[in-house]
Amino acid sequence: KVRLAFTLILSVIAFTLFGLSDTFGSYNHVRACTDSLRDSGITYAAVNRVVEDEEGRKKNELMTASQIAALRADTGLNFCGNYSPSWLFYRDLADQYDENAFSIDTKTVKKGDVVKILYADQINGLTELTAADLQAYGFTLTAGRLPQGTANEIAISRLLFETFQRGGYRAVDDPVDAEGKPVYQAIATPQDMLGKAIRLGDKDFTVVGVVDTGFDRERYKLLTLSEEELSTADALVRYALSNELTSELQFGQATNVFVGAGTVAALEKTAPYYEGSDWLQLRDEEYEICLNGRNFCSLSQVDRDTIEWFGAPKAALGPREVLINIVSDSFYVNDDTTEWTMDDWQTYFDRNLSLVGNAEEKEDGWKVVGVYHPADAAMNSTMAMSDEDLRRLGINSDHVYEFAVAPMPETSRIGALVTYCYDGTDGVTNPLNNPACYELDTLHEAFKVLSKIFFWMGVFFAGFAGLLLASFIATSISRKKQEIGILRAIGSRSADVFRIFFSEAFLIASFNAVGACLMTALATFLANLSIRDEGLLVTVLHFGIRQVLLLFAVSMLVAALSCFFPVRRIAAKRPIDAINNR
Repeated sequence: KVRLAFTLILSVIAFTLFGLSDTFGSYNHVRACTDSLRDSGITYAAVNRVVEDEEGRKKNELMTASQIAALRADTGLNFCGNYSPSWLFYRDLADQYDENAFSIDTKTVKKGDVVKILYADQINGLTELTAADLQAYGFTLTAGRLPQGTANEIAISRLLFETFQRGGYRAVDDPVDAEGKPVYQAIATPQDMLGKAIRLGDKDFTVVGVVDTGFDRERYKLLTLSEEELSTADALVRYALSNELTSELQFGQATNVFVGAGTVAALEKTAPYYEGSDWLQLRDEEYEICLNGRNFCSLSQVDRDTIEWFGAPKAALGPREVLINIVSDSFYVNDDTTEWTMDDWQTYFDRNLSLVGNAEEKEDGWKVVGVYHPADAAMNSTMAMSDEDLRRLGINSDHVYEFAVAPMPETSRIGALVTYCYDGTDGVTNPLNNPACYELDTLHEAFKVLSKIFFWMGVFFAGFAGLLLASFIATSISRKKQEIGILRAIGSRSADVFRIFFSEAFLIASFNAVGACLMTALATFLANLSIRDEGLLVTVLHFGIRQVLLLFAVSMLVAALSCFFPVRRIAAKRPIDAINNR
């Protein structure tokens, strides 16, 4: 009995390790995302568009209105495009609040970094928000009202309000004091922001409401500590939280402003240029000249009075002909010349250039035919090319949305949404972007490698546990050789003997399987709980029907084989030999 007890304890532990190894070895990204979303209480579903080419290279692609409409039809969720063109958001908020108000104790992070960590120093996009959406997201209107129609009205998030609450507020064109310093108005309550103007691009938008999006600043307090104050475990959590916060601020609603229905469509008509999905690079073979750009326009969008042509003026740009602006921050010339004449520009650009994309696909034969000096700062880093080239490169006014966002569906529908987003049909996926999925997407490749390692660890533990259980059962049967001989002598068949001993082995295997299942489920729960206690939003380990069936199947198989072979060997002897233990 003592030997049986110790064997069962060791066997349960070994089978538990097998079960845990299988929970990790069977890691499934879709299921991990689904469970993480269910457990985290995230209220929004933000998706972008990723396209994979024939060579397996993936790239982000701006979304069109029709693609977002397809998302609505396929998922049944009210997806709305996030509109964040650089011409509208090239200006940050720093000139409308006092940056000095965000300096913090030098014992923590560097001065000013807290702005980026716990506040909003820029606006990431526009989202149309209705009263129904407000309720679906679980947002609350803390002051004012929602914007209506296509007027230049916006509602800001509570995080944006808190930025002005700490740094004060001033309009862009407000006068300065006698010493030339800007004067900031104190902001105490959300109502104080109502009626204030926030400049996006060259347009002033009036704040008519403040919306609480549920952003939890306290969750990211660890990011304000210096590295000297952190333990090794805290440093790892801080790294994960930093990535999580990046995703939350980029794809959540805390740094967005909300507008009325139809506002985005109205703004699109005033766009001074188009944005491409990729950054394109215009350069020569020697790499002496380089222009990085994501913003492109047609000749009709350029003020002709600002153009200086290399040669005779052109009525239209030809294939692979381009105009560049020479005030671009993304323009680089490998030369010490600081003051150039037009002859210098023309001489330098009189060469064949290559257009290179993110995937290093190179297209030769491009030519700069002139430069222009845009009056609008939003036009910096913008290249003008022919309408034909714009269409061929997929750069047009249809692709305008960085991502689409909708309220998270009820718990029962989250699995279907995640499956749809990561389906990959026709080389297109719409990965979910939120803190939980961002962390899992970041670690996806590592988890795939680790899952293979844990699979083989599971095989090892299964073999070890099986041998341990089999050894006890086989030894117990061998010690009952005389009983088997007597049974055979009074007419029992080998099958009858097997059934008798398998009944005993079945009870032992069942106890072992049940104990291992309970221990594996408890260990999985505690492991996931420990991960969340550290501040991460992911649920990585999943104990389910697969592990239950696997533990019972292996236990019963071991019990059956452990009975079958010893019984068969003993039953094959003459009863008198078995009785005499020969």
